Amino acid sequence: MTINFADQHLPSNIILEAICYYVSYKLSYHEIEDLLAETSINTDH
Repeated sequence: MTINFADQHLPSNIILEAICYYVSYKLSYHEIEDLLAETSINTDH
């Protein structure tokens, strides 16, 4: 199975990292955004 990342605002590796956090640790979207911001990844759109 492949995932189509066409028309996305963020690179695919960042999207996959956020999905892994969401699924593995049951974090909210806001918590994931904060976690990514700590690693200098800006996810605001």
